[in-house]
Amino acid sequence: MGSFLDRWRELEFLGCSYEGSGVSERRLYSIDMPPSVPVHEAYSLLEKGEEDGGWNFEEGLYFEP
Repeated sequence: MGSFLDRWRELEFLGCSYEGSGVSERRLYSIDMPPSVPVHEAYSLLEKGEEDGGWNFEEGLYFEP
């Protein structure tokens, strides 16, 4: 199990960006995937991070460009 920032490089390499909030004990990150990001590859990384216990995620908004 690793933190979000330990795992971030793979998503960043794909072209994702993020912003975070530290309002509570737990961090909250919002990940942006521009149209140039291979969505299925990024989604797989997010699923793997969840399976490994690194984070929980939910999809906020997605539409086919």
